[in-house]
Amino acid sequence: MNFKSRKTWFWTFLISAVLFAFLPLFSATGDINPESPLAAVEAILIVVGTVSFWTWVFLKFFGKEAKEEKAAKKRSEDAAAAQKERVERQKGEMRIKKEQEERERLEQVEREIIQGFLDDIAKLIPDEQEQEKISSAFLSKKHSMGMPKRHVDFIYGEFFDPKETVTKKTTKVTGKYIQTGTNKLGNPTYKYEMTFEDGFLVGWKDL
Repeated sequence: MNFKSRKTWFWTFLISAVLFAFLPLFSATGDINPESPLAAVEAILIVVGTVSFWTWVFLKFFGKEAKEEKAAKKRSEDAAAAQKERVERQKGEMRIKKEQEERERLEQVEREIIQGFLDDIAKLIPDEQEQEKISSAFLSKKHSMGMPKRHVDFIYGEFFDPKETVTKKTTKVTGKYIQTGTNKLGNPTYKYEMTFEDGFLVGWKDL
């Protein structure tokens, strides 16, 4: 039985009223003696009927207000949740937009840097075929014979363990790129060893 339901109290009141109305029929004289058991039943029905009636009235009028207040609160909460969702979505869109703008900016910077390296190749290497070969290798992030050292540094990063040899005619530098780990003695190992003569790549070997 749902004691918060108006229907429950209405039917309780109605049944009590009907039983109260027909209770005298159970008396032989048609009247209820105050000392008889039926008098106690009658009193109980009066109490139950009265309580049921006023409870039904209370739930009917005040329960409606509570229901409307609850519905209004629910609408307010739904509106607040929708507003919060809109704000979060706008923040997400703004964050994505900023990330995209930053990515595009970095891509533009990288394009400008690469173009600067390509311009340097055109200035430093007079032979057009060599220019094309070295430029193609640089764009593929690979080394090539005759490539300027700063271009190799850009591709592979730090130049490890450089050893320089200077003569009257040339300056040679040999070093290593791309650390791959350590050997059994704990010394670092590398992927390439390369030699540069007067700033241009003249040889390499895989390690």
